[in-house]
Amino acid sequence: MGQVHAPRRRVGEWTPQQLTAMLNAGGKDLVRACLVEEAETRLADRLNRREALTYRALARNDDFCRGAFAASPRLRTWGGLAQT
Repeated sequence: MGQVHAPRRRVGEWTPQQLTAMLNAGGKDLVRACLVEEAETRLADRLNRREALTYRALARNDDFCRGAFAASPRLRTWGGLAQT
């Protein structure tokens, strides 16, 4: 099977629907890879940004990468993981 890539989006706009699509397409490893990439991008722009640390922590959380984000009322109403 070919490699699955995350959809292109503007920084800080991972909605629960997009994360679910990634989970369905590539599993928890794709979700984790996208969160790690987001953290690295944000850290490269400015060290220790709280958004980068949030993405890094979420990438390390197995439950989140397996779909726990779908149960988060804050993410459902907020529409994304971070707003810049």
